[in-house]
Amino acid sequence: MDEKNFANNIINIEDLKVEKVKNSFESNYEDYKKLGGIINEGDYERILNKARESKILDEKNSEIRSTIRQGEVIAEFAKISLNNSEDNPDSKIVLYVLLRTDPIPEGKQNHHGQMSDQKLFSEAVRMTGDADALNKLIAAYPNIFKHEVARPGQHPEIQQAA
Repeated sequence: MDEKNFANNIINIEDLKVEKVKNSFESNYEDYKKLGGIINEGDYERILNKARESKILDEKNSEIRSTIRQGEVIAEFAKISLNNSEDNPDSKIVLYVLLRTDPIPEGKQNHHGQMSDQKLFSEAVRMTGDADALNKLIAAYPNIFKHEVARPGQHPEIQQAA
């Protein structure tokens, strides 16, 4: 999906009460890397900036709706609870959809859009800093995360999400 088409798949929600969404995308690339994040800092910041823009995903678009559901299924399988509200998907889902629908720049050989759904969802979880959810995801998909070990308190320097 190119940038122009992506812009058509989000809607402005300035009139809705979205303080939680506006404030839930804090940038901390160092913590993201400590959790094993592999997305470069430029792409990381760009995706977070898109998430902060007081916009939500247009669930009327079938590609967006399908991608949201993919993220929800991954979270359900890993027993990760999502904080969806009537108007706003959980921040992990928003970041997953933004990462999955992010267009691959021309000439770029390695891009996060080429990752499996579970790996890409793990990057979204890392971006939220939720080490507990990351450990659940790694434990739920041992064949995908062969070289990562999930254990409680694996990243004590990162504040555990409630």
